[in-house]
Amino acid sequence: MARRVYHILSTLKNSTVTFTLYSDATWSLHTRAGPTARISRAYWSVHLVAADGSTVDLYSTHLPVEQVERGEEETPLGPAHTLSVAHRPSREGMRLLWKVQVLHEQPYILLQVGVLPQRPGYRLRKLMPLAIEPPRGYILMEGLGAHWTFFMDGWHSWSFAGTLADNQRQPASRLHRFDGPMSYDIAHPPPRERGHFLAHTVGLLTGRHGRTPSLLVGWARQWDFVGLVEVHREPGPDPSVWAWADGDLIPLVAGKPLWSEPLLVQFTMPRDPDPMGPFAQAMGILGKARVPQDVPVGWTTWYHFFRDVTAEAVRRNLLLLQEAHNLLPVSLVEIDDGYESEVGDWTTTRPLFGDGVDVLAREIQEAGFRAGLWLAPFIVTPRSRVAREHPDWLLRDAHGEPVNAGFLWNTFTRALDPTHPEVQEYVREIVHTAVHRWGYTFLKLDFLYAAALPGVHHASGLTRPQAFRQGLRIIREAAGEETFLLGCGCPLGPAVGLVDAMRIGPDTAPHWYPRLYGITRPWRKKTSYPAAINAIRNTLTRSAYHRRLWWNDPDSVIARVYDTRLSPEEVQSWLSVVGLSGGMITLGDDLDALPVERRRWVASLIPPQPEVGRPLDLLDHTVPETIALYLEREWGTGVTVGLFNWQDEPRTRTLQLGVLGLDWHQPHHVLDFWSGMYARVTEGYRVFTNIPPHSGYLLGVKPVLDIPHLAGSTFHISMGGEIQEWTWEPPHLRFRVILNRDGDGTVLLGLAGWHLIEAPEDVEVSKITEDVIGLYFTVQKERTVHLQLRP
Repeated sequence: MARRVYHILSTLKNSTVTFTLYSDATWSLHTRAGPTARISRAYWSVHLVAADGSTVDLYSTHLPVEQVERGEEETPLGPAHTLSVAHRPSREGMRLLWKVQVLHEQPYILLQVGVLPQRPGYRLRKLMPLAIEPPRGYILMEGLGAHWTFFMDGWHSWSFAGTLADNQRQPASRLHRFDGPMSYDIAHPPPRERGHFLAHTVGLLTGRHGRTPSLLVGWARQWDFVGLVEVHREPGPDPSVWAWADGDLIPLVAGKPLWSEPLLVQFTMPRDPDPMGPFAQAMGILGKARVPQDVPVGWTTWYHFFRDVTAEAVRRNLLLLQEAHNLLPVSLVEIDDGYESEVGDWTTTRPLFGDGVDVLAREIQEAGFRAGLWLAPFIVTPRSRVAREHPDWLLRDAHGEPVNAGFLWNTFTRALDPTHPEVQEYVREIVHTAVHRWGYTFLKLDFLYAAALPGVHHASGLTRPQAFRQGLRIIREAAGEETFLLGCGCPLGPAVGLVDAMRIGPDTAPHWYPRLYGITRPWRKKTSYPAAINAIRNTLTRSAYHRRLWWNDPDSVIARVYDTRLSPEEVQSWLSVVGLSGGMITLGDDLDALPVERRRWVASLIPPQPEVGRPLDLLDHTVPETIALYLEREWGTGVTVGLFNWQDEPRTRTLQLGVLGLDWHQPHHVLDFWSGMYARVTEGYRVFTNIPPHSGYLLGVKPVLDIPHLAGSTFHISMGGEIQEWTWEPPHLRFRVILNRDGDGTVLLGLAGWHLIEAPEDVEVSKITEDVIGLYFTVQKERTVHLQLRP
């Protein structure tokens, strides 16, 4: 039999990639620069359900191509070469559509798949713009081989996000009915097979240890569909990859095309310090992200008082925050869960809030703070008046039973239907009351996943993200544009453009591993349960979203010495991660019992710096271990490095200048923030031995220069970001430290052969080495220091 030959229909190129479409309706993509990276013979498909329940599968390779059109298009991401494909109708009267955009100046392409029904009576199951299935289609990347890793993101705030090896299983739960909704998308639970992974939003496939190119596949907008990326280990060396959008069985309209949202495909280069950066940037642009210039530093009731909070506890901490304002310039006081009479009944309070939270809002404002309030607008307990009096408001399944929103507050909770007009009015009234009558201009919106649970909605024909956005949009409209909205327990992609900040990990906690009912062992591997290590993981793995989609909220700082199982080293690790992240800062301790030393630890995070720390080993470890924050100021450039040991045994770690992108031939100063240890690296690396479990070093790394220069700083956790001015006019050196708070610390000065002859009287000078001195002094908000040196 003669071998069938396929020819090229069209080719699109930019400076980074070449896209090729073949006559059998498959396509290939390969890089034009860097190591070999290629997708070969991928296809697209749409999957439907007919009125009789039968499935209709439309594969690009099974339907003849009828029309191919090339063009140019202006997009929000810039100009693009475009290629549109229309297939001949199937026997069911369905026309398969497909489109690719090759951006002129971007390193990625965008794909969309669609369907044009010519007959009524069909519902949508899946839109799949990308499918790679060996042996016909494959991924070729240098070093990929039979062993690979997959970085996967999860559905909502508390869902697992991290890198897994091809021989691992995706984190799941055997208590699905109890904790499934709080852990992942229950409509698409994690696969149980090793090497089979299901990511939401984005996935990155790469070789072991991240030394190869990576294939990034991500949904650049998710307003209309839940977007997934699925990877499966095959018997051969190449895995299968599918990217598909869940159609939620919405009905198709005859004569009206229905398209998927754009899927972004990119090859990232080995050791890219920000491999998800272009994707997150595109997602923010297409999703019209809200990214405030600044965010308040906050204090919350939750992590000390939990549900035992009282109005008196809030008032007592208000006074303490006023007294400590010079050191801890908190501007927001947020009342969390515990004030309401029942979850769902927000206008009636518990007896310990007898005066009402409206009175507290006025007191908070009069004390000089912004008032914040916790609400969970789409979840209710069966005990609540709302659930008892309005059972028709509850989201129900196909059998008419209330949908389970998870076991919380010692009961199985229920979800409200965000498309029900009366629910919408109820939510609108609650938010309007909290903001415009009570005065809470910061709302922490929790358990928002409840609005996106699968169920039968009052308004038919909507997908889950569309229903969710209806509810969240009503909150935004009722709250107003100036009100700060923080999403929590919230689906990520569908919330872009409506929230100002997003909790991007599970709750932190005063214990390292998950702990429930006073014990750890059964819950230790629960990746979505409250725990310091779980908060650390997601803070690092979702760092690319910060200031691109919203402000990342890593969760509260817990620094206390009482009522905690965290060691001092574990507290410092969490503070280091929060500081490196550049995200929101919220205090979670009762200030009355927070020692001065720990207050200073917390103060070192304030204010957040504009730079974002990036995990350099995002694709190597489930919890990244090396985080780099790159600084550039008038004093020069430097890197603040978190070098961590997340394991349960002591370890040795090596600081390698080359891995940081630094000139390893040049000597560098290295200063540890927490211990004050100073060293000079002259051979490109330094070994740190016997690092205790769950701890690490926070190192300021700066080059040794031939003029007087900054060698280190301990005023701020960035170790140099607070020094905004630096003027060297021999023999005078002038610099300014800007903290916007009071503090003390040390500036290390590299003398480069010069000698200090004059400094302010209150500056304590110490000799660190023959060529480095320490300058210890205090700062009240900001301070300029003048020094005189001689050769």
